[in-house]
Amino acid sequence: VNENAELEIGAGAIFKLNQSNSYNLYVQGTFKANGTSANPIIFTSYRDDSVGGNTNGGSEFEEGQPGDWYRLYFNGAEPGSYMTHCELRYGGYNNYQLLADTNSHLSINNCTITDGYRDGVYIGTSSNVSITNGSITNNGRYGLYVDATSRPAVSGVTISGNSTSSVNIPAELLEDYLASNSIETGKWVYSSGGIVSEDTTWPSIGSAWYRITDTVTVTEGSKLTFASGTRFYQPARIIVNENAELEIGAGAIFKLN
Repeated sequence: VNENAELEIGAGAIFKLNQSNSYNLYVQGTFKANGTSANPIIFTSYRDDSVGGNTNGGSEFEEGQPGDWYRLYFNGAEPGSYMTHCELRYGGYNNYQLLADTNSHLSINNCTITDGYRDGVYIGTSSNVSITNGSITNNGRYGLYVDATSRPAVSGVTISGNSTSSVNIPAELLEDYLASNSIETGKWVYSSGGIVSEDTTWPSIGSAWYRITDTVTVTEGSKLTFASGTRFYQPARIIVNENAELEIGAGAIFKLN
């Protein structure tokens, strides 16, 4: 979908996809996917007999597998783009994500994103994205990865069953995301680092550990608080600038290398 062009998809549409291209949908224009709860729009594997029956001539009741097709890729998608009541299953071939977004405007509402080979949703640089309700589950690495330069609004989303961690998100978003969504913490919660420019608290996540994969910088006039009992495993650098503050609660553990 080129710039200044538009693709609109109606409720109940089904796309059974394979590994023929490095992306199965590439959007620079406007994308509108109008599914409903009764008739979602489904992007799935060519082998998935659970929707639309046996269309590839394989064995009956065949199931899709992670990596059976590539991804949906939004690269500079224009304002007004949205996905409502969509299901994405079994993508991520060649180590890609099911849905990837860079420098785009996109609203994702009541969507199910599941069984991807790598990340369920990847939000790249400078994206204006919102994700509301729905679920991101059972993907091969992170459920949701957010680049340190992006601040997508995410609320009401269930993120669970993903192999490495439910999320890898910027430091400034952790407090809000953990409070506003149902995020399975498992063993690890990852942060991609970034700038902390307002007062932020990382809560205790029980027996799980925070893993910081890139530098966290607390800027002037801001405070980052690690609540009592928080745990950190091999964190990257934490920089506290002049006139900024880092507060660490009782019982916090840092395992360093």
